[in-house]
Amino acid sequence: MILPLLWLFLAPGPAAETKSGDEVKFGIDVAQKGLWQEARFRFEKAVEIDPDNASALNSLAIALEQQG
Repeated sequence: MILPLLWLFLAPGPAAETKSGDEVKFGIDVAQKGLWQEARFRFEKAVEIDPDNASALNSLAIALEQQG
């Protein structure tokens, strides 16, 4: 019974989703300027904040592909 309750405290909340989304948006902005290293950093940070953020994961994959 403790594990389900623990999950509630460990799951990312709305604040984490917003922060992760902000990082993705910034990463997209710099990627459009060709700054792939900075974009990759932002996408990695977004994934660190919210590992289930599909947009962050997809954007990170694109940045990695661009960097070879």
